[in-house]
Amino acid sequence: MFKKYNFNGLWRVLGAVAAPLAKLVQRESDIPLACDIYRVTARQWWAPSMRTMRQALGLEFLANPLPALRGGLYGDDSRRWLHPDIAGVMDFSGTGSEGQFNVFDYFLVDIIGFTFGVAGTTTPAKIDFDLYPAINAKGTITAANLDGTQGTITAPNATTAQAIGAVNWKRMSSPIQVNPGNSIDVDVATACTLGTEALAFVLGFPKAEEFENLSTGFEVS
Repeated sequence: MFKKYNFNGLWRVLGAVAAPLAKLVQRESDIPLACDIYRVTARQWWAPSMRTMRQALGLEFLANPLPALRGGLYGDDSRRWLHPDIAGVMDFSGTGSEGQFNVFDYFLVDIIGFTFGVAGTTTPAKIDFDLYPAINAKGTITAANLDGTQGTITAPNATTAQAIGAVNWKRMSSPIQVNPGNSIDVDVATACTLGTEALAFVLGFPKAEEFENLSTGFEVS
């Protein structure tokens, strides 16, 4: 008889522990891989008990974290990008809103940035990413710069950083959660000269959360 494991129980343990495993396990389907890593690192070739597995995933990796790997983190394999609501490009030669990223699932914003198709000159562009409670930047702003501070990025110079193909990016000190129904508005706070063809981007990770927990949600049968 094969042992049956309560993966929801394991998931709850992982969700409550700020461990290095957090980026490895993004969703329940990742837990079997985490179990395999435990069996290898602990030289446990047979399936451990539920109690042992919880201790391993929730506690032992805190005291003995996985060694750092070269290259990207495990979580980078799960990274996704939000789609802008425009079909063309953004114009960074003037101030104001240049489009939104509408959010339809729980999401953790990890990286924001922008890139140029037409070079910007004279002044480094400053772009703010503002969080709104509804799609298309509707409603009263929830947080300027995503969380009040992090969601803004300024090109480091007006020449090479704004050349054609230049990518300016910024990683959040900790991922910022956005929820279904929210939107992120791209606001040109400081314009550059030219830069009439540019695009902002938002990268991050899906967040394992149930729609039943959405305070603004209404389930329909």
